[in-house]
Amino acid sequence: MTSSSRPSRPTSGPLAGGAWRPVAPDELLIRDSSAKDGQDGEADVAPRPPVLHRRQELEQLLRQGTADPQPYIELARIYREEDRLPHAIRVLERAVEILPEEPSVIWEYEEARLERSYQRLREAERVQELRGDPASYEEVERCELEWANRRLEVARARLQRNPRDHHLCVVMGRALRELGRPAEAIDALNPALEDRAEGPTAWLLRGECLEDMHRPLEALAAYRAAGIRRAVAIPRTVRCAALASATSLAGRLGLSLSAARYLAAFEQLSPDDPKLPALRQLVCDAPHVFESQDAASDR
Repeated sequence: MTSSSRPSRPTSGPLAGGAWRPVAPDELLIRDSSAKDGQDGEADVAPRPPVLHRRQELEQLLRQGTADPQPYIELARIYREEDRLPHAIRVLERAVEILPEEPSVIWEYEEARLERSYQRLREAERVQELRGDPASYEEVERCELEWANRRLEVARARLQRNPRDHHLCVVMGRALRELGRPAEAIDALNPALEDRAEGPTAWLLRGECLEDMHRPLEALAAYRAAGIRRAVAIPRTVRCAALASATSLAGRLGLSLSAARYLAAFEQLSPDDPKLPALRQLVCDAPHVFESQDAASDR
């Protein structure tokens, strides 16, 4: 069963900027450790020619044709530094046609397309802030869908190349939820649930998907797994989000004792969190019901 409405768009985190990786930290696709971001030994000795001259050299080289991936990658990076992302994508598209099995080319092409989708979203958001008309809101929604679909496409392709990368399962799960496909998101998240690094975030997303599907008790169990499991180290941001969601959901279900317990843990962890006043009021107003359904032990 899927929810008919798409969940609200997540806000970007503190690392959301940058010319090379403009994505939120929880949506980041892990960079290729084998990619050559620097130059070889000779480049450390000889001064690098001016960028304009180097760009012209590379453009001429590619017009002549070459099967070496590095000129394509270098020229694409120059275009990206010059904020000419469409030019970079065209160069990398040509590289993929010539070198379809070259990992570094595939990686850079995926990165450029991710960046372009994110760039379109940010541009649409800026226009919407200025205009605030229905057309600008529709454009933001269209760009949100494009951004989610692009992350899903790239993460799925990279997961096929590296099935053990459970971070990509989390990326896929988040994108699928944003696309209004929570059941598929849960399936995508399953391999990451027992991963020590990615498990807490996967459980949190699982809880959000289950809420979207109107399965609140299962969602509450997932929030507990994300927020108060003792067997794994849980990042503070994930723990706070899980405890806040568990408090809110338990309060709305009338599970006042559980809601108070989650709230106390949240207050201890983040005493100045701006969500606390509303959560305290919710717990205070929550009716008390029999809680046998909420009696499962914390994982």
